[in-house]
Amino acid sequence: MEEILNLEIPKTISMHNKKNLLPKISVIMGVYNGSLYLRETIASVLSQSFTDFEFIIVDDYSSDDSLSIIESYDDPRIRLLKNKTNLGIAKTHNICLKIACGEYIANIDHDDVWCDPDKLKKQITFLDTHPNHVLVGTGIICIDQDNNELFRYLNAETDKEIRSLILHRNRFAHSSVVYKKNAAILAGGYPENYTYAEDYALWLTMGLIGKIHNLPSYSLKYRTHLQSAGNKSARRMLQLSAKITSKFIGKYPGNRFIVWLRNWIRLVWFGYMRKRIF
Repeated sequence: MEEILNLEIPKTISMHNKKNLLPKISVIMGVYNGSLYLRETIASVLSQSFTDFEFIIVDDYSSDDSLSIIESYDDPRIRLLKNKTNLGIAKTHNICLKIACGEYIANIDHDDVWCDPDKLKKQITFLDTHPNHVLVGTGIICIDQDNNELFRYLNAETDKEIRSLILHRNRFAHSSVVYKKNAAILAGGYPENYTYAEDYALWLTMGLIGKIHNLPSYSLKYRTHLQSAGNKSARRMLQLSAKITSKFIGKYPGNRFIVWLRNWIRLVWFGYMRKRIF
């Protein structure tokens, strides 16, 4: 409970709690110096056709205008919390999990955009009608800092397909997923000993609890820019991904040596390309 004590809890929360009704889903977002794209991100959540949600936003001690932007919204579904120090992604998301009221959780990062207004509706319908599944993602559209499309792709779709490939790389985009809160809690939440790829570790653990799936549709614009986590920490993410997958060898289909070899090649290739470019 240390993280909870490190927060400023708002006096008023969502209308769902005022009426003693729980929202179907909790949308969670940690924000750290995200002012550049924050309004677009928030708008994409508030414009969803499925409206029975609470939107938990935790400002992780930003030094830019992020907090004032969030406070400018007058939507009763928004619950704003403020970290008194910078806690990082994993701890901030675990705080959200602890206080979330919804049966399901949806993630969104502060620079991404939901481009399908029916995103939540589609994923909630899937989980409601597939009770053995704990996690569902979608395809993504990668965009640059000016909203230009770079490329798009659909991830492996079925539980069987994903399991055969997930040790090779993460098959779920963080801002695309909807998952069962109780399964995430049972899995231990986001591992706080990882500074990157903590979502990958959580998905792998949740996959040991229930089935996992990706819808064959594009619901997310994933932004890559100079300040994005992926660009700032690609090598560290590869290192941690290799460490994470090594712990799950034998729990998912796949040859142990092939998984190890792929991780090694990635690290060597990245080091080579970094020397060539820089």
